[in-house]
Amino acid sequence: MKSKLFYLCLVVIIVGLCLLRWDTVINERAAEDNDTLRIEVRDAAPRDQYVNGYVGDGTGMSCIEFVTLDGDTLLLNRTSDLTGRDGEILGSLQTPGNNLYALLTSDNGESVDVMVNMTELRRQWQSNGQGFSLAADNTASPVGKSAPRYLRWHLHRDCILLTREMSGEGATTEVTDTMRIVSLSPDTLVLSDHFGDHITYAACKQ
Repeated sequence: MKSKLFYLCLVVIIVGLCLLRWDTVINERAAEDNDTLRIEVRDAAPRDQYVNGYVGDGTGMSCIEFVTLDGDTLLLNRTSDLTGRDGEILGSLQTPGNNLYALLTSDNGESVDVMVNMTELRRQWQSNGQGFSLAADNTASPVGKSAPRYLRWHLHRDCILLTREMSGEGATTEVTDTMRIVSLSPDTLVLSDHFGDHITYAACKQ
């Protein structure tokens, strides 16, 4: 009887150890999956392939001459022949000038899809005492004492994706806000948040 009880206890201990080891393996795999997911979420922001360059002398009412930084000259329709939609031009159009633009094309590279005046966009912007600075290397920084801790930014079509650091409950996370560019000028930037509310920023004096 004692021998049977001993073996029964031994089996229970072995089974318990096996279950404990299996639970540890499951938790380790779950932690690895969470780490992988966190990396994928952080890197999941869409990246558009912009062409950078300047507006050329051949720009007119119906077309834009675009000279790329590689020296290629593109003659683009302002209005798509396929959809009839006007290309979106954000910022003033210097024809010609030294302003740098980021360009997305449509119709297999024959029409303007979105064009953003990067010279006007890359600066310090402030609204109600707080704002952000957009640098050429896609880093961002806060403007004003109460501004969130902005880290980086990039364009996605007609939107600014602005990443900031947020702290709470003993942890620090990164949050990316999508702000649509409503209008852009050398002095004013109007953005629309995810609620559709418009926020007007003024350019800080350099």
